[in-house]
Amino acid sequence: MPGPRLALVALGAALLLAGCDSVTDGQPLDGRPPEVSDFAFSPDSLDFDDVLAGDSAAVELALSVRATDPDGRIDRVRYTVTGQFEGAVAAGTMADGGDGVYTAAPAFRLGRDQRGRYSVLVYAVDDDGRLSNEVRGLFTLTGVGLGPPVVEAIDGPAEFRPPGVLRFVVTVSDPDGLGDVARVELTAPAGGVFQLFDDGRTFGDEVAGDGRFTAAFDVPEAAPGPQTFVFRAFDRDGLVSEDVPFTVTILE
Repeated sequence: MPGPRLALVALGAALLLAGCDSVTDGQPLDGRPPEVSDFAFSPDSLDFDDVLAGDSAAVELALSVRATDPDGRIDRVRYTVTGQFEGAVAAGTMADGGDGVYTAAPAFRLGRDQRGRYSVLVYAVDDDGRLSNEVRGLFTLTGVGLGPPVVEAIDGPAEFRPPGVLRFVVTVSDPDGLGDVARVELTAPAGGVFQLFDDGRTFGDEVAGDGRFTAAFDVPEAAPGPQTFVFRAFDRDGLVSEDVPFTVTILE
């Protein structure tokens, strides 16, 4: 896909992320929804190396919550455990322990490159399909990283003649694993900073999660001569790779 328009003397781009979550679609308009309260879970943090089993950490959480329905009965109580980068790593239905208390013990494994914070969310659904409020907690997998990411290679044209699409593919590695790479970015000659993507979609990136990050720019015109772009990568711990420059010669 074409990228943002790039004039090397005045570079501009915009990224728009939009999302929606409708948990109330289709619910009855009358009646009262269920309620969840007294949410508790443990542990709220673990050190990766303390629960290392093979090459990953074995995590087990103990969840409990009280669920009530003022005008019916509880059909189910659900939980999800979601990471900032991973999405959901565990989800399921909590067991009815009696007296309105529901429990679960989700167990999952995380790699060293998945250290970070995880949201634990619980909600209930009653026998009429009404959704309760949500209760949340925060679980953190801590640990020491093995080092910063590395920009291994840059695939881009040595020469470029506008107008056209200028495309870069940057290969990045990380001693903790590719999942530890939080973002890859470039600084353009005019000073703008832009993100590259490894999602199999954006800017025509070919394969998601293969460590090859892509950016593409529409260049309607540019001053002839050498133009140097600088690439760097960041990991979840905030460590930064060395800057790697790449020069493209603009042809008339």
